[in-house]
Parts: sequence; structure tokens; C-alpha cells
Amino acid sequence: MKSMNLPSSFLSKTLSGVVGLGVVINPLLAVQANPVTFVPPNGDKPQDSQGGASRDGGRCPEDDKNAAPYLTPVIPKNAQRLTLKARPTVWVYVPPTTARKAFFSLQDQQNKHHYQTFLPLEKKGGILKIKLPSDAPALTVGTDYKWSFVLICEDMILPDSPTVTGTVRRIPGNSNEMAGKPSLEKAAMLGKAGIWYDMAETMVDMGAGRTSNAQLSQNWSAILRSVDLDAITTKPIIVGNSVSTLSK
Repeated sequence: MKSMNLPSSFLSKTLSGVVGLGVVINPLLAVQANPVTFVPPNGDKPQDSQGGASRDGGRCPEDDKNAAPYLTPVIPKNAQRLTLKARPTVWVYVPPTTARKAFFSLQDQQNKHHYQTFLPLEKKGGILKIKLPSDAPALTVGTDYKWSFVLICEDMILPDSPTVTGTVRRIPGNSNEMAGKPSLEKAAMLGKAGIWYDMAETMVDMGAGRTSNAQLSQNWSAILRSVDLDAITTKPIIVGNSVSTLSK
């Protein structure tokens, strides 16, 4: 596959006409109902353009069979899922479930395990944050990785365990150059550049899905609807079950 060449200078250019001098946000950006939008990047599409899911609808046998939505990868459909980070954060919607833990794995293009771990789950469900820890191997720039998230309904992973999959590609660029920028400006910059994972993480860090800020919640919901994730627009964010707190 072709790797996307987005040099670090490109990231700064994406803010032209959007932000003002220094770190002051352009007033036009501030008054927009949805100042952060996701623009799908140009380039080849991932092989799993719709995101992968198991045939059972993403639920354990003891779960409510009428409850929806089911297990869902929080990724854009029909677009590359990009990151600037060596160790990005992945998102999965987990419905209320009887499963008490899940298995997460990341594989390279040769189907070799890059990283894997177990995650505790909350019974109430929500959009789960899966942040790769500092001791996980760094992603190689220009390489597509496949991640899998499996609900462990009983004591072990079975062939029919509820599973969703997604892809992530690290592109050239330096995420540190945006460290001093206001979060809204940073999120707008990442969204305009089509960098899904980092944009989503920035939005959640601002409080999306966890605050009473009506404008932020509206913006987050609009972003999810724009990538055909309408069913989870009002679902809460779970940030406590980070991979970084667990052992491999």
C-alpha cells in the first residue's frame, strides 16, 4: 500500500484561515456550532472499509438480545484511520455486557503480534479508551496495523467470541508541535488533516462525552454522525480502563 506523506509543515498549514495569530482562536471558529470536523484523507482505503464485526452482532449469550447498538469499532468507514503518534489511542463502543474482561491485540501487515493485553470492563458499557502504553513497540510510519477487540464472555476466547476489528496507520509528522495549542484549535487542525485517532483523543481530553458543555457534546455527536456512527452519539466515554494501567 502507498503511505501518505503528510510532513509536519502540512499540519501547520491546515490551520491557515482557521486560527489567528499566536494561540488565539479565530473568532469565526469559536462561534461555529461545530468548529471541529473530520475530513476523510485522500489515499487508498483500508481493506476493512466498514470495520470488522463478528457474526453474532457483538454480544455475549447472556447479554440483552434486544439491546442496541452492539459492539462497535469507533472508526470512520471508507477512509484511512490515521495517527501521528507512535502509540495511539483506539476507541471501541462496548454495550452493557456480562463479560468482565476483553482481549485487545495489534498485528502488523505480516499478521505478527505487535502488542496484546487484557482489559477490565464496566458492566454499564460505553466508549472505551484503549491507550497503548509507553512500553508498547512504536508503530512504524507508513505501515498499516490491524487491531482486534474481543469480549471474553466466559473464561476464555472462543471462535465465536464477539469481536470487532479496525486499522491504524501512522503517518509522518510530529504531534509534539501541537502540544502548546489550545485543545479546540488542535482538534480542528487534526480533523481537517484527516487524522482520526488523534482528533478523537483530543476531543475526549476536552471532555467530549463526559461534560455538560452543550457545544462540545453537539460537536462530538456531529463528528460521529459524519462517519456513520449515529447509534453511539450519546454514549458515555470510559477513560479509566486504559491499557497503560495494565500489564501485557
